[in-house]
Amino acid sequence: MAQIYDSDYNSSDYFFLTNYSDVLKAGKNSFTVNPTPYLVPDSPIYIKAYDINGNEIRSHEVKPQNAKYPEETNTGQLYCIHIPEDTINGVGRLLS
Repeated sequence: MAQIYDSDYNSSDYFFLTNYSDVLKAGKNSFTVNPTPYLVPDSPIYIKAYDINGNEIRSHEVKPQNAKYPEETNTGQLYCIHIPEDTINGVGRLLS
């Protein structure tokens, strides 16, 4: 497994996010991670989210139980971040 660190906010060399809001609110927030041809097909992508104080925020890959709605979108994988109500406002980090 390789860890990719891409500090360029606008970079889409390895993957890009869609359906993603720049501001995450308390509760569930979802987005899609779309791989580019630079990633090996079917490579796992792990996401970690951190608040302004560096505390990890619960996030996970979405795998719906209903087979009618597969977990993969047309282009990528759906992820969800759960922001607790008591999270301090500020700039956090999303790592993969």
